[in-house]
Amino acid sequence: DEATSKTTCAYVGEFQELESTTNKFKSVVLKGNVVGVLTKVSKSLINNAGFDIVNYVITKVAEAIITFLDNEMLNGSAKIQGLLQVTAGAAAALTADDLINLQFAIPQNYRGNGVFIMNPDTFKACAKLKNAQGEYLLNKDITNGFGYTLLGRPVFESDNMPKIATKAKVAVYADLKGYATKISGDSAEIQILQEKFATQYAVGIAGYVEIDGKIVDEQRIAVLAMA
Repeated sequence: DEATSKTTCAYVGEFQELESTTNKFKSVVLKGNVVGVLTKVSKSLINNAGFDIVNYVITKVAEAIITFLDNEMLNGSAKIQGLLQVTAGAAAALTADDLINLQFAIPQNYRGNGVFIMNPDTFKACAKLKNAQGEYLLNKDITNGFGYTLLGRPVFESDNMPKIATKAKVAVYADLKGYATKISGDSAEIQILQEKFATQYAVGIAGYVEIDGKIVDEQRIAVLAMA
């Protein structure tokens, strides 16, 4: 927390003692919030399907966990603090100037590591923005895995980001080192439950993950909201 004190450099005279300056450290506790998903598959369907339906459902369970975590770490909840819980700047309309202001809300020494995060519909609106010379601000960048860059930085899309609407927080520019996550174990745990639903002639697929997320350095995160 550099609001009240921070490490600073100053001139000193010969044989003069240095005065100590230091950052004030705060603690952030990351807990183990357990989330889970369960789905059942009929054994008749398993036996008669023309493909490996169990592995298909396992993939769907994993995707459900990913979607849940994406939403929590963006929008937050009573359990997890999300990026959008940072105080947002306001804009009447999504313009190039608003995006520039969003980017420059991050201190210069963190700005170069920042990325934009927005809903695909917002991304589409940004793709149509042009500068005074009629050139698009959003350009394909073949050095970035054929992705897109906006104002020189990568753009990530998420369906869990709010769409453009009054009071909606529509865009994030962040150096994501300002956000800490905890995932206990290597990844999510997915189990195939053969016996639990045997009397229902079904197989269960359960997925669990123990997670938490918190903002640890708010100055690395900027949010844009519509007025």
